[in-house]
Amino acid sequence: MLSETEIADELRQQCFLNGKEKEPRVSAKAIHKLGLLYSQRKHDKICLIQSAVLYNAALVRGPENAETVEKDLQNLVSDVLLIANAFKKKADIIGFSKTLRNKLVEFRRQVRIALSEIKPSGECLLGDDKHSIRSRKVKEIICCQSLVYENYVAIMKSISEYCIDVMGKAPCEYALLGLGSLAQEQITPYSDFESAVVLEDGADENNEVLEYFRWYSVLFQLILACLQETIIRFVAIECLNDPTRPGGDWFFDAFTPCGICSDGFAPQASKHPLGRQRPTKSKPWTTELIKSVSGMVRYLDSVEDLKNGYHLADVLSRTCFVDGSRDLYEKFHFESQTKLLVSGIRGKNKLIADMEKDLKCFNAMEMLGYTFSQQLDVKRLLYRTSTLFVSGLGQYLNVQSSSNFDLLDKIGATKFMTPQQISYLKYAVAISCEARLKVYMALKGQNDYVDCHPNDPSALSDLVALIGEEQFF
Repeated sequence: MLSETEIADELRQQCFLNGKEKEPRVSAKAIHKLGLLYSQRKHDKICLIQSAVLYNAALVRGPENAETVEKDLQNLVSDVLLIANAFKKKADIIGFSKTLRNKLVEFRRQVRIALSEIKPSGECLLGDDKHSIRSRKVKEIICCQSLVYENYVAIMKSISEYCIDVMGKAPCEYALLGLGSLAQEQITPYSDFESAVVLEDGADENNEVLEYFRWYSVLFQLILACLQETIIRFVAIECLNDPTRPGGDWFFDAFTPCGICSDGFAPQASKHPLGRQRPTKSKPWTTELIKSVSGMVRYLDSVEDLKNGYHLADVLSRTCFVDGSRDLYEKFHFESQTKLLVSGIRGKNKLIADMEKDLKCFNAMEMLGYTFSQQLDVKRLLYRTSTLFVSGLGQYLNVQSSSNFDLLDKIGATKFMTPQQISYLKYAVAISCEARLKVYMALKGQNDYVDCHPNDPSALSDLVALIGEEQFF
């Protein structure tokens, strides 16, 4: 078999200078070879997941040897079940994933219908009753986001229950937590799944217990990989996408659909139970998100996780229950929120400085000036700007809630802002959620970019047409 470097060179020869494949059906052969190579590293759980992603990436390219790739994928799954000492070593992981794909189609169909029923309010904003128009928009978006949230959680819960069934009875109480936009009830039907697992106290001192949940996480990620919506860059294959080496991040997977998958393996990501397994020279830390309640709560004032770019304290301050023991989740939620109230995760001066840094990074006017001749990033320009501000404001006021809309209600109750200001902020969050939802649904994936037209007086015409908001700004 060729070495990893040789396979990467073979793939590079089949790509343009920008790293995009010339003919995906042909380059699938090299991707398949790389998957086969990674599947042989059976001691490394991350490599096994990477192998599954590579095999599925090869399959979506429609290679001539698809039957061989499918057989190798099945062999990989069988090896994982054997090494994990799963209770059901003949479990049909691939078949389960195919069933989920059909459910995703129906889930996304329902969301498209819900979005189509949201009336445009651009022209109405010119009228007298602006407040009622904004209130209606907020209610419609909250309703639509609730639909997405409930379906998304149900899908992840079904995967978790299946993994527990395959692995055998869990050795202790556990709870699967949803993080990020899922916890904020602002997930999309194409968003990745950020998660963590909390265990009953003391359980994380038992290596057999930890190994059970590590393999549970591997199975979970194999199922997500077999949905065939994980782009190769997300799993940080070193010979393809290594930003720590000059010229090491060269491959651009523009062919694999970018949809529901695990959070990526990059150092600044890795918000999944296996966590950050591979230290780098500049950030020599590892982080596992399979912890007891007390162990996970300790992350809330950890300095190390902030140094490595993880920002776990912020992420773990807003969570939701997905599967397992709800009582255990409630215990974690109570202890984490109590700790935040008592000590705060950062001093207020530091919090203000961080918020200022974030808002400068996502400054709308600066981004507009830069992107008029390129593509406009809706997530950075709209979604992150509004949600980061609301989240930071909540932290500053020591007000806690997962949902940004609920958070704004609680901020309003403090009288820190006027009802009109709260109304404006709710509308801003609603519009940003609508924009991200409609862009993802229109482009059928995690694609944040809308074309700008430098020769058009309205450079945002595509975005305005999609959202239906003539007075978007």
